[in-house]
Amino acid sequence: MQFLSGVFGLRVTEAKRSSQLVEVAGVRFSVLDPIACLESRVHNSFGLLGRHGERDLQPVRLAIRVSRHRIQVVAKTHARAALRMAERVFELAGSEGAMKLFVNDSIDVLQAIPEIGMPPEFYARRLIRAEQWLSDKRERFRNLISRSASLRESRRRVKDKRGFKNKGK
Repeated sequence: MQFLSGVFGLRVTEAKRSSQLVEVAGVRFSVLDPIACLESRVHNSFGLLGRHGERDLQPVRLAIRVSRHRIQVVAKTHARAALRMAERVFELAGSEGAMKLFVNDSIDVLQAIPEIGMPPEFYARRLIRAEQWLSDKRERFRNLISRSASLRESRRRVKDKRGFKNKGK
């Protein structure tokens, strides 16, 4: 359990809007919505220095599972609310942080979408479109990373050659 004054990766208004007031043993406190928690965890994984080890990635994986369960539970009684939650996951999955997690760590935020329990049209249309959009976006992201790595390697080689020539003079 964490007691926070703010949530990294979320604006204060977002954090307040997406939290619920809970009372346990006479103590009242706010609990962050699972999707907002997932958003924060994704931002934490690359936004905070020194916070990208395996130990730091476990909360992201857990937040994905909790979000999937929450969407599935909500879908049973409030399909529209579950669809809005799924849209938030789609948007998050297309973010830079989520794409870095996918490419570098094989963590797929899209796994927060339940495989069953949503309206049939969602699986027949919306999920397919979102997966295609995300696949295209991830491929462009991979290509960008690859080109960037190639440029860095080329620059390193040029520097090495220059350094070698300077040493021989």
